[in-house]
Amino acid sequence: MKGVSVQRVGDIPAEPWKNGGGLTRTLARGKNFWRVSLASIDQDGQYSRFPDTTRLSVILRGAGVILRRPGAVVELPPLIPAVYDGDAIWDACLVEGPCVALNVMARTDAHRISAVPIDGPIAVPPDTVGVVLADHASLRLHDSEGATLDLHPGQFAVLAPCASARGIAFADPCYAGPPSFLVWVASLDKTFPTLTDHTP
Repeated sequence: MKGVSVQRVGDIPAEPWKNGGGLTRTLARGKNFWRVSLASIDQDGQYSRFPDTTRLSVILRGAGVILRRPGAVVELPPLIPAVYDGDAIWDACLVEGPCVALNVMARTDAHRISAVPIDGPIAVPPDTVGVVLADHASLRLHDSEGATLDLHPGQFAVLAPCASARGIAFADPCYAGPPSFLVWVASLDKTFPTLTDHTP
């Protein structure tokens, strides 16, 4: 399939956090600063500050994380995407042991970001970067020309922007387990489904 690259998550080098509290694997990054990554959060600690940045997190494994700063609390429960301010210094507290999070960061003045669960057929909009994480089940991607590509658990795909939408569905239409996730990164004129947004 044109404009699609596939890798195994396990092949991406793990980068230790400066505070020693976890590891990050960068799945994709782009111009004007956007980044999609997986983080293993092993202990309570402080999140790094990223000025002029919007952050989004989804807890894929574990009981969740609570973020606190003066005057604000953001709860990150399992499998529910939440958007929050990257310009703040957040103290992170694990709810009940280590977690794995899908994280997205992007410049607030340049990009719009979203993450949605893949729990049935879904489309990547035109002119949009898509990052598809096959976390629990095999997925099948297809484009307007009839090309298809299968993603297996532990793999992810980065879809470059193109003029037409591309579709995603479970390879097994009877699958009914935990969802995989699709991340979108696009210009500010794009509209995405509403998420819980904790930015000021």
